[in-house]
Amino acid sequence: MKTYAIVVGIVKIESKILILKRNPTKRFDPKAWEFVSGFIKDHQSAENTMLREVKEETGLDGELIKSAKSFEVNDKYGRWIIIPFLIKVNSNNIKVNPAEHTEFKWIDINEIDKFETVADLKKDLKVLGLI
Repeated sequence: MKTYAIVVGIVKIESKILILKRNPTKRFDPKAWEFVSGFIKDHQSAENTMLREVKEETGLDGELIKSAKSFEVNDKYGRWIIIPFLIKVNSNNIKVNPAEHTEFKWIDINEIDKFETVADLKKDLKVLGLI
């Protein structure tokens, strides 16, 4: 089983959180809804990776508000070590990177069950104390 280390950022503005729909050409979970995420690159901290991913995937500058203990998810693709963050942004003017995502939505946290998401997405919310 292959192991992946990723950061996941719950981007928040006021009472809304951002979800993004994965491009249908993506290798993992095409067309599923997710939070901003990305693979940790060699010699880059999880914090720097998270801020880079927010910028690349949304066009926004984010501020790290909180992090939580990493956790593991196992699915059909492998073993995922997930490092979750809560990110504050000052604008909701998203510029989606079409190579990554096809659409986005600002939602209330309690709406997350209405969407088909990547595995254990709600665990990100739980470990950050948002649900």
